[in-house]
Amino acid sequence: MSKSRILKNAVSLAGVAAMALMAGGQTPTPGAKPSPPPGYVISGVAVVDVEKAAVRADQTVLVEGERILRIGPRAEIDPPKDFRTIDGRGLFLIPGLIDAHVHYYDPPVFGPAMLANGVVMVRETGQPNDTALPLRQALNEGALLGPEMVATGWILDGDPPFIPQASHGVKTPEEGRAEVRRQAAAGVDQIKVYSKLEKDVFTAICDEALRVGLKPVGHVPEAVYLEDAVAAGMRSIEHVHGFDKVVGRLLGEPIILKSGGMGVNFDYWPRLAEVDPNRLGEVLGRIRASGVVVCPTVIVFKSQAGLGDVSARTYAGHEYISPLIQGIWDSLWNPANRAEMETLWPPIAAFVGALHKSGIPLMIGTDVTMPGVIPGFAVHEEMAVWQEAGIPPADILRSATIVPARFLDRDQRLGTIAAGKIASLALVRGNPLEDIRHAEKIEGLFLKGRFFSRADLDQLLKEARDLAGQGPGPADTPGDIEMVAVPGGVFMMGSNSGDEDEKPVHQVTVRAFHLSRTEVTVGQWRAFVEATGYRSEAENGEGAYVWAGKKYEMRKGVCWDNPGYVQSDDRPVTCVSWNDAQAFIKWLNGKTGKSCRLPTEAEWEYACRAGAAGDTAGDMDAAAWYVKNSGQSPHPVGQKQANAFKLSDMLGNVWEWCADWEGAYPDIPASDPAGPDSGTRRVTRGAGWLSLAEYVRPADRAPAPPNIRAVDLGFRLASD
Repeated sequence: MSKSRILKNAVSLAGVAAMALMAGGQTPTPGAKPSPPPGYVISGVAVVDVEKAAVRADQTVLVEGERILRIGPRAEIDPPKDFRTIDGRGLFLIPGLIDAHVHYYDPPVFGPAMLANGVVMVRETGQPNDTALPLRQALNEGALLGPEMVATGWILDGDPPFIPQASHGVKTPEEGRAEVRRQAAAGVDQIKVYSKLEKDVFTAICDEALRVGLKPVGHVPEAVYLEDAVAAGMRSIEHVHGFDKVVGRLLGEPIILKSGGMGVNFDYWPRLAEVDPNRLGEVLGRIRASGVVVCPTVIVFKSQAGLGDVSARTYAGHEYISPLIQGIWDSLWNPANRAEMETLWPPIAAFVGALHKSGIPLMIGTDVTMPGVIPGFAVHEEMAVWQEAGIPPADILRSATIVPARFLDRDQRLGTIAAGKIASLALVRGNPLEDIRHAEKIEGLFLKGRFFSRADLDQLLKEARDLAGQGPGPADTPGDIEMVAVPGGVFMMGSNSGDEDEKPVHQVTVRAFHLSRTEVTVGQWRAFVEATGYRSEAENGEGAYVWAGKKYEMRKGVCWDNPGYVQSDDRPVTCVSWNDAQAFIKWLNGKTGKSCRLPTEAEWEYACRAGAAGDTAGDMDAAAWYVKNSGQSPHPVGQKQANAFKLSDMLGNVWEWCADWEGAYPDIPASDPAGPDSGTRRVTRGAGWLSLAEYVRPADRAPAPPNIRAVDLGFRLASD
């Protein structure tokens, strides 16, 4: 069986005009100057040398274009007259900060919030290539406002993977090597490994990554001792995974090597104080000799210890968490975990002090998008936790600047303040070498030579709050059709690995709206027919298309109440054309006074993904009725697992009409796109009960003339 030929063939302050469009046409803020000066003079500033842990007082720094032109004593530099002067007296100039572990799921909010907190670069550590790599390009080229980015792309994990939406499951060493080569060809910056990998597969992945010139980073798999992981070539360890086994062995306790778990030995962390510090130092010294770097992300444990019920939105920083991220938190967080995190984070923080004492290089990272972690602000919280653990402020600042810059191979551009380097810098009030908390007292920021004053940064934060606060009003219920509130947000639309009409992957911002929880049912359609006497195009014409074993063919007499399979009022209505759907909507709106419509393609794909990255259905059998499990007919609506937005049957059961005419995707960010103004074919989405698994994807598109009707084609409703 093939996909139906009938259906398939018959991103304000951005400045950045693209971001203004993506933010819904907001007025550009003071940071967006139509005619920027040719350069800047930072006069009388104290320049912080992070490598020497020293301060050079009363300096002048010249910035031209995106680079630092010159640095020297104020009395010795005669600045160009047309450069704009920034009074640096009483301020300290530091390199922009780097968050070395993020999941950058909400760019319109994350970008401004991170810049306002001095973050100028991030390492994206786990999204599908189709999402991560275009996002990296948009940030690095300035099409999207936010920090620069390096990205790992797909996570490589055991099969089935822990996070199927962002991972490729790998069963054998040969598969692992092949995945590394594919990732390298796609252009990722590093290879991320994960917790469920078997030891032989993990070792092969590390070997192949090093062979092609990429650093293997991520979780030490549960089936692998940390010492073996670094011996295999692992270059960075995230969240102290693997060190729990080190603690357990030093306690003389049995270690569980379990490829299917995560944090299986974390119960040993609360007993860290029982470990002989001398023996621990010896082990860490051997690990240090391997050259591995650690990004501990203590804040992800500490934040969750203080969360409680995230749905109540009483946690600090909630105003920077959009409904999209809130939905992710709701799906990930169990308040019962709070007690566990309260016992975990203090010993993990103390252990970071031991790592520092041993000389193992450390990087500041936050794991943003995880529950409780607030974008940008969490960097300063992480640094404060390290200081409380006894790490000197100078070393903490290095871990947020030059150490990650070197590890990410960006130290020729970032990480220190020197002539010729990129001018991504922060002006702070107070010496962070004395107290790292001064690093959050930001008075100004340079991002690749573009200056943001304190007023500009405050405006960035306001815009981040405004965007995060976007949410739909209460859902109305036209007739007996249940509508679900879908929060506004941003996503990467399309797929570079799918059909040609799914390319290019591009960033889309969608305003809040409502969508019916399920497709329109036979019973709901029947009420329309009984009230109006309406006859569908199938009834008035030659019937509808059915599957005839090898192809679709038109069959007279087939219609919504005679589809050729067992019918019931709780199943989705089928054999209705786009034109039929419009007739239903017109009747419903007249009857209820509502303003229902068909969803746009962008709304449909955004709602289908529900915050998940990638172009997969996850557990397809749990989420969708398709050819493998449908039994050759559609099923009553709402029986399959709903997605994170509480929408059912977005994939499978029946194809769904969208409002748009068929059209090519743009290669720039878009805001609430609605397709071309005219055309010959409308678009259907979601696949149906006759579809092969390859079509059960959020990005798959199937255009069809608006008068087409088929036994696997229906619709659902949207409203503002």
